[in-house]
Amino acid sequence: DNPELLKTALTATAAASEKAEAESKGAILDTLAHLYQLTGDLDKAIETQKKAVASAGEEMKAELEEFLKKLEEEKAGK
Repeated sequence: DNPELLKTALTATAAASEKAEAESKGAILDTLAHLYQLTGDLDKAIETQKKAVASAGEEMKAELEEFLKKLEEEKAGK
């Protein structure tokens, strides 16, 4: 629960996602979406997780879709 640490992690992860190779981009974007969730920015988390799902390989797509569903339910207040 350290806001400064979260900000640093967001910045570093966002930079990594920009430079990531295709095979790792989904995982990095998933991490970024988790960080946005921790900061309370559900809109940005959902937007980022959708990008993660779109760029993920088949082996991790189901897991990423599950987290996307969780984010959307959290935003809806469920």
